Amino acid sequence: MTLSSALVNLLRGTPKFDSIIGLSTCEPASFVILGAFIVLCACLTVYNVRNTFSELALKSKYNVLHESEEWMSKKNLTFLLLAALFSGFCGQLFGLGGGFIYGPMLLMVGVNPLVGASSCQYMIMCSNSVSCFMFMIFGQMNYEYMLFMSIFTATGILTGLCFIGKVVRKYNRPSFVAFALGILVVISTFVSIYSSIVSLKT
Repeated sequence: MTLSSALVNLLRGTPKFDSIIGLSTCEPASFVILGAFIVLCACLTVYNVRNTFSELALKSKYNVLHESEEWMSKKNLTFLLLAALFSGFCGQLFGLGGGFIYGPMLLMVGVNPLVGASSCQYMIMCSNSVSCFMFMIFGQMNYEYMLFMSIFTATGILTGLCFIGKVVRKYNRPSFVAFALGILVVISTFVSIYSSIVSLKT
């Protein structure tokens, strides 16, 4: 789905980049592409939801349902779909990662903090990979900066995984991940507000 979104942006263009086929975002053909993408998203959502619940029913029947999958119930379906829509909307509107917004919402429905954090990291990895791919296509990639940041980012990720793994194993408290996520959300919120104020002043 993330790749499909990137393809739509390439075909329709964005405020910063022109369409690779010369379309304007206000042309009928551009709206046709956007409409087709929305229909594709809806069809894939229905298919994946039905497939997921079929698998869960089968696992539940044979009593092999993992505790990390218990939150994927029909009573949480509406909330999860709306949360996904909201996180995608805010991610595009404010430049935040969808996983960053979706993480606290997963905790609200009882997802294991380790499972929620892993799921959000996977979402962020996919979206960032596609963004990187688009910058490469449009020739806007600063490879030296990317390599420099990648080294430090990878180091931070590995250090964080080792640290949180040791803490959880030592105290047997996955809630530490939830606390860490909450602190990061608060810090990121204030940083985003400060950055927005500074950009408006300049």
